[in-house]
Amino acid sequence: MVRRQADAAIASDDLRWATELSSWLVKAPSMDEQEQTNDRNRLAACLRRIGQGTPAANIRSWALTKARDLEGVAPMDRYRVHRFRKAAVLADPCAAAQTLRVLLHPERALGQNLHLRFDFAGGATCGIHVRNAIACPTDGSNAQSVVSVSPSIWADILTGKLSLKDAARQGAVKIQGDPGAVLALWDCFEISASR
Repeated sequence: MVRRQADAAIASDDLRWATELSSWLVKAPSMDEQEQTNDRNRLAACLRRIGQGTPAANIRSWALTKARDLEGVAPMDRYRVHRFRKAAVLADPCAAAQTLRVLLHPERALGQNLHLRFDFAGGATCGIHVRNAIACPTDGSNAQSVVSVSPSIWADILTGKLSLKDAARQGAVKIQGDPGAVLALWDCFEISASR
């Protein structure tokens, strides 16, 4: 029924409604691989027509890029995951720590309430407080747990070369407070080597 409505909206040039319906179809779980492909192609067709018909460069670029992604012509998978650059982490380990707020997976963080301070060799200190499925950057004052780490090991952890658990096991990271709670909290962040 939704597919017929989306096709009717495309035929009547109601591209906003067709895009809305097609987006729902793409996001909906489906066991049929052919239906999934058809739904992606339907949404791509909507976006391609929007991109080709708009005078706005930003909308045109986004719509055509998304259409190419859906069609598999130019996949954008590598842009869907945040990647830290080692040089940037070394330059400002606290800024990297504060970036964790956008890498929190809310469903994994349900029930978590832990204020964590990061102490970096060289004197930089900052914190993050995870509560109510959000992560708030802090200055680290009154934190329940402390992670002491060198900027180079921190960079290895954030770039996915080393997990926090392995770094703690090797003695490269010192955890004050409840190590189990810190590691459980760390699993709430979308960092490739964290899990």
